Amino acid sequence: MSDEQDDRYYFFARNPDKTILSSSFTDRLTGEKLRIASRNIEGEPGLMFATVDGEVVLPQTSAGRYQIKATFLEDERRIKVLTIQRYSSKTGPLKRDYFSFIGGEIDTLLNFIVGIKAVPLADSSKVHLTDDMFRDIVLNQSQARRIFEKNEALFLEIAQSDELKPYNYRRRTGFKPKTD
Repeated sequence: MSDEQDDRYYFFARNPDKTILSSSFTDRLTGEKLRIASRNIEGEPGLMFATVDGEVVLPQTSAGRYQIKATFLEDERRIKVLTIQRYSSKTGPLKRDYFSFIGGEIDTLLNFIVGIKAVPLADSSKVHLTDDMFRDIVLNQSQARRIFEKNEALFLEIAQSDELKPYNYRRRTGFKPKTD
């Protein structure tokens, strides 16, 4: 059995509810310690671009299995390459389609995906966000939410402490609200 046939066999045999991290290995060019994380996903039917008789069409694709694979630096956890790959069970044992994101493309993709979940939608109007604005929303809201969820009791204790009550704050700092 060839390496590609082995890859295909393991791809379809692997349970899709598990992420697998490889053993560490050294990049021959840079000497950096790397690992590969991979996870299989059961995909749903969709559409894809195809050219038939010189015309671009959108044929329906069948459900399939995809793999997300990230090659990352072991120490920094910075992802060097992110590949999304689909193996076809219908078109032959070695047919696979894939595309990869490299470097900054990975951060852009991750910020985009996480940002969609985090951006506040106050009304139904259109919203324009720069990369910096998107990054601030993603980092601030998701990190704050995660920190609060992990330390809820501590935050409640701090909020109820005398040090944070407005009267004590004014007395300690000499702060006086402006009155018009």
